[in-house]
Amino acid sequence: FNMKQKNGGEEVAYTLSATTSAGKQTLSTGNTFASGVGTGDVEQVQMTGNVSSGALQAASAGTYTDTVVLSVSY
Repeated sequence: FNMKQKNGGEEVAYTLSATTSAGKQTLSTGNTFASGVGTGDVEQVQMTGNVSSGALQAASAGTYTDTVVLSVSY
């Protein structure tokens, strides 16, 4: 994944992972990370992003953004 600089053309690469009761998984575009038969109970999904120190050091100061879409089908 890449965050784009708000007022410039730079990008900063990052990884995205999801943690559920089934464990932690690094995500990629179009990745299915939790599937199966539910119990009707609440299922918490913790999403985290990570930028390497090298990517941060190489980037110019500024605001970087990206959009992540999470779809739930039931």
